[in-house]
Amino acid sequence: PDLTVKLSSDEVYGTPNEKAFIDEQYPTCPNISVDYGIMEKADNVYVSLGDFGWSDMGTWGALYDISPKDRNRNVTIKGQSLLYNCNDSIIVLPKDKLAVIDGLDGYLVAESDNVLLICKKDEEHTIRKYVNDARIKMGDEYV
Repeated sequence: PDLTVKLSSDEVYGTPNEKAFIDEQYPTCPNISVDYGIMEKADNVYVSLGDFGWSDMGTWGALYDISPKDRNRNVTIKGQSLLYNCNDSIIVLPKDKLAVIDGLDGYLVAESDNVLLICKKDEEHTIRKYVNDARIKMGDEYV
């Protein structure tokens, strides 16, 4: 209910002010998942048993798991890479970017706009901290 009140505004949606309104309100919203924030409280939701694969695609690890791998279990998405002595890593680049990488084992290398992230693949839970640190130390220009 609090979130509904916060985001309710008949006068802003569908207008040039919509983006500014969302940019202002969204950061103040609680960080809760849809299943907890909405689905657990709904009394008109039904569940059906299914036998199918499912993965939470909200993580780099999940993207790695479903992506095709080279003979050293590396994944390259969008861009091109020449990998030497690299294993179990995921490389995500703009489609027109080439990366030449040597000696990584179990790393995430991801470039988006003007930011390059390089961290241990199994420590992706710290990315939120990195984003927060970048915002504080470098400003919103990079996040």
